[in-house]
Amino acid sequence: MRKGLLLSIILGILLIGLVSAVPTGLNIIYPQDQNYGENITHLDWSFEGSLNLTTDMCWYQLDSGDWKNFNCDENVTGINSIEGDNNWKLKINDSIGSTVIEPVNFWVDSIEPSLSLVNPSSSISYTNTNTLTLIVNLFEKNSGYYSGTREIRRIFYYPDSIGGSHDANYDLDINNDSDASHTLWNPADRAEGNYSYIAYAKDIFPNGSTIREISLEGVIVRDLTPPVINLTGSNNITIEFNTSYNELGATATDNLEGDISDKIIIDNSSLNVNVIGTYVLYYDVNDSAGNSAETVNRTVNVIDSTPPVLTLLGDNPQEIEVGASYVELGANATDNYDGNLTDNITIDNSSINTNVLGSYEVLYSVNDSFGNSANATRIVNVVDNTPPVLTLIGNSTLTLERGVDTYVEYGANATDNYDGNLTDNISITNPVDMNIAGIYEVIYYVEDSSGNNDSKIRIVNVIDTIAPLIRIHSPENITYTINNIDLNVSTNELNCDWKYSLDDGLNNESFVPNESLSSLNLPNGDYNLTVYVEDEVGNENSSMVSFNINIPVYNPSSSGRSGGSCKTVWNCTLWSNWSECVNGSQYQTCLEKERVRCGDGIRLSVLEKGKTRNFCVIIKGETEEEPLEEVEEPNEDTSEKGFFSSMTGSAIGFAKSGTGILTLIVIGFLLVSWTVLHFSRKRFKNS
Repeated sequence: MRKGLLLSIILGILLIGLVSAVPTGLNIIYPQDQNYGENITHLDWSFEGSLNLTTDMCWYQLDSGDWKNFNCDENVTGINSIEGDNNWKLKINDSIGSTVIEPVNFWVDSIEPSLSLVNPSSSISYTNTNTLTLIVNLFEKNSGYYSGTREIRRIFYYPDSIGGSHDANYDLDINNDSDASHTLWNPADRAEGNYSYIAYAKDIFPNGSTIREISLEGVIVRDLTPPVINLTGSNNITIEFNTSYNELGATATDNLEGDISDKIIIDNSSLNVNVIGTYVLYYDVNDSAGNSAETVNRTVNVIDSTPPVLTLLGDNPQEIEVGASYVELGANATDNYDGNLTDNITIDNSSINTNVLGSYEVLYSVNDSFGNSANATRIVNVVDNTPPVLTLIGNSTLTLERGVDTYVEYGANATDNYDGNLTDNISITNPVDMNIAGIYEVIYYVEDSSGNNDSKIRIVNVIDTIAPLIRIHSPENITYTINNIDLNVSTNELNCDWKYSLDDGLNNESFVPNESLSSLNLPNGDYNLTVYVEDEVGNENSSMVSFNINIPVYNPSSSGRSGGSCKTVWNCTLWSNWSECVNGSQYQTCLEKERVRCGDGIRLSVLEKGKTRNFCVIIKGETEEEPLEEVEEPNEDTSEKGFFSSMTGSAIGFAKSGTGILTLIVIGFLLVSWTVLHFSRKRFKNS
């Protein structure tokens, strides 16, 4: 019982101690109860007392907002003050409800006021009066948080030429505008030049202390002298009617502003370039102070100095055939002001004579109402463009036989419309060659004195319907004792193709006339040689000759006694080409020779003379075959003589030999027997 009572007393005493222990010593270090010109963003505090329990809570309140707790070990951050009056509180309490609150009241003006111009509108202005007008506006966002008169201070500084200044304070009206105008009552304060100014305004706290001071500066230029205008170019110009006016412009200068040409106003409203007349243009300018320059005028004269346009109709130059009538082609005329002036054109064509060739002038002229004139000239050429007339005499086409007919020139006639008879002026180009078949054009040409010409063509057909003649000069219709045979032919036409055939199998072999056929090496026998010829137009002819080759064969006795003459018998193995034809003859010489048997050659002296032929010229223009001329061929003659000489020598040698004697006896016996038998048969028939 006693123990319980004692415990109750102790607990009561402890409870009374706890209740009576209220926290103390809370201080707000920043902000303080004062004015601030910037935004407050944190709250710094300290606590120097003690709490009843180990757990404590810390709170802050901005103005009349909600309480917000924070960490009691830190300052309050991340907050912002408001413009004007601020009431902040800090509170600490423990778990059993013990609380301490600390307030702070302070003023914040963090927004700088601004001064702006109302009149003039820019920091540089102009005036030509005695009043320097200056109205400014003070914009103060916090002006509603305090009461009292607001004012600005303005100082005008006079130009350096007079010096001095004027300083005054001006109250703001309900719109925060201040009339800071200043009238220069004192003539000594009046001058042309720059009146600079500066206006001051203060930003104050409710207690009247200054937070900051702002200012506004500018210049009012006092200008009493008007600008001067100078025209560019002449003040009296002339332009053509109905053309564009090109403004030459002007310049303007001011004593204070300098070049103000861009402010010039030009009045050209009266100008009408489509109406001829005199017009006045006006040039004006004002400087920024309102001073007006003396008006300058420019006179513009709109005139018509353009001549009419005169256009010829038709060709220029105009050509007229000689002897024809002149036809006037006319012209048109237009004017930029008067319009159509065609009816006013004068034409002078009096010089034209269409019967005489030549160049003439037709003159055209016209004037407009302002005396402007236009002229034109047409050249009229009286010409002869008619060609002469050329007429062939006889047929325009002739057909003549080559080598038979003769071309006869029949001529032509020519007449001209201006020159008359031009027959003697005809030129004839005659290419006809009666020796060559073909179609020829004989051209007749005539030209008059003006260069006009005419021409005609006569066609001459030179035909060839007659086959060419053939003359075979070699071989002849004789017996040859050699096989070196010449093929020597001729015809009465040029440029013929030749062929020959031999009955030994050589057919249609082409050849060139007068070439040797020795390469054929013809053996002994009878031959028929046919020669064919074809002229340029295809006429053909042929001729045949028969001849015989008989080369004796002699075999001397083995004893070799064949007579002394056999020792000098030779044969040519290589003949030269035929020489050029000179006076109808050609020659051939032996280049290589060899000794041969008595019957196979000729004497050396004869061989060295060579060979000659006399028909190397082709006969032209003959229509009949002429008698052939004897051809001297020494080789053949001497060959025959050699043959007989060799035969004689051989016979004598043979007769001297034993075999020869026996042979002669047998031959004699046979002849006697044949004679007896022949006469016996004849007598038998008669009986």
